[in-house]
Amino acid sequence: MATRQESDLGGPWPVRSDRNVEGGALASGGQRFAWGFGIHANCGLEFLLPEIASGFQTRLGLDQIVGDGGCVRAKVRIGTKSVYESPVIVGAADSHDTGRLTLASTPGGTRLVLQVE
Repeated sequence: MATRQESDLGGPWPVRSDRNVEGGALASGGQRFAWGFGIHANCGLEFLLPEIASGFQTRLGLDQIVGDGGCVRAKVRIGTKSVYESPVIVGAADSHDTGRLTLASTPGGTRLVLQVE
């Protein structure tokens, strides 16, 4: 996994695996999540998926620690092609499902980019 971050909030925040950005449990839209990534905008996570991967699906949202505040727009790219863009999400009341995104088989794997801004 590669990370690219340009924080407007006083410097880079570390990417947290299976935790929110403050180290607590991941929760959004009234649900707790056992795994995922806690990141601050503006950040992109890049993964090289194996050739055998045929699809990708995720849920995204602002963590419960923001309450009614905060806003973000999330994007998913496969290679250089944009395949999903969320509405502007404000507050932690809802989480959003990307639906299943089809991956084309690419020799050497497929580059998946998850970005928030």
